[in-house]
Amino acid sequence: MDANGYVYVPKQCDTGETTCQLHVVFHGCEQGAYIINDTFAWNSGYNRHADANNLVILYPQAFPTELNPKGCYDWWGYTGPPYATK
Repeated sequence: MDANGYVYVPKQCDTGETTCQLHVVFHGCEQGAYIINDTFAWNSGYNRHADANNLVILYPQAFPTELNPKGCYDWWGYTGPPYATK
């Protein structure tokens, strides 16, 4: 995981007009900020959905490592058998 990520907060959530829920969006392989900057966060369509449904969107970022050269989230166990518990 990268130490930085993105967050989208709709106006109605920011001003307190309504109660909003949190939704976490995981990017795909090679879609992290280290390759495409903030393109995924601002152009994937989740922010429009957030505006219409009172959602705060959190975009954590994975980055490449020796075991994970494409910066994928560990969907498939590259970190070993307990990958699903991390």
